[in-house]
Amino acid sequence: MQIEETPYTRLCSTKNILTVNGQFPGPSVHIRQGDSAIVHVHNKGNQNITIHWYAAEFFFFALLQENSSKASRVTDEIGTLWWHAHSDWSTTKVHGAFIVYPKRGENYPFPQPHAEFPIILAEWWKSDVQTVLSEFLSNGGGPNVSDAFLINGQPGDLYPCSKPDTFKLAVEYGKTYLLRMINTAMNNILFFSIAKLQVTVVGSGGSYTKPFKSDYIAIPPGQTIDFLLEANQVPDHCYMAARVYNSASLASKVDVPLDVDTKLFLTISVNLRLCEANNTCAGPAGLRFAATVSYILYILKCNVSHIQDLKQFSIHFAYL
Repeated sequence: MQIEETPYTRLCSTKNILTVNGQFPGPSVHIRQGDSAIVHVHNKGNQNITIHWYAAEFFFFALLQENSSKASRVTDEIGTLWWHAHSDWSTTKVHGAFIVYPKRGENYPFPQPHAEFPIILAEWWKSDVQTVLSEFLSNGGGPNVSDAFLINGQPGDLYPCSKPDTFKLAVEYGKTYLLRMINTAMNNILFFSIAKLQVTVVGSGGSYTKPFKSDYIAIPPGQTIDFLLEANQVPDHCYMAARVYNSASLASKVDVPLDVDTKLFLTISVNLRLCEANNTCAGPAGLRFAATVSYILYILKCNVSHIQDLKQFSIHFAYL
């Protein structure tokens, strides 16, 4: 993998973005369960960057300074995972699928699909994403919303200057396809659906699930979902679309498990904290937005790595 700046055109304008091998999204990595994979990453970009190999059982980081490289070994995982930059908001462009197939001689726990395709959901800003990041960190307000959502790097024909390059998935009537979906959006749960067709969810987060059918999928940022698409309708052109998930309450109560061993009371919210001295913040009442768990604020120390800090950090939760 070679990280480098590459010019890309979306929404009628061109800008340089960080890419891997000049591709956006980046290349998919394919291995089998139990294999060892050595991935050579060369950073020829204009900034230091960390590559994060996301999986259900491990989190692997490789810190790469400008014009440096590193070899990494990974084993024993299975399912649809992904890799991405873990440095500021570089992840919006530096990412790709990491797919681990069953061991040789083993099959999926569902019917063998005719073919499979990655579906990578992402965002696009006309402005530089590092500018978006620095602005909201500086003023304490929320980040500017992206100008478009993308499917496999393309905005779709409802956006300007995008119709000719819209991602299209050609399927054959009567065949079943495995779609491996990844949500690389920064802060948005995305609502995904394919017109006229149901899907069967068979995996999530790098592991298999009990299959279930649905007309839509809600996928949080940073997560993966595997689903089967059966081309069983009259041949036609059908839109696939992703939009921000609406979390409004349903009209009726939702059944939840009532038999539990331990009750923990957590409040996860966005709150406000005081602005730094001699600074002006853009949050409500001149304050700064801050995420909290049970009204406890976590601030990353500048001289301690994120992983080291997590090992030292603990919260005493309220038991009910």
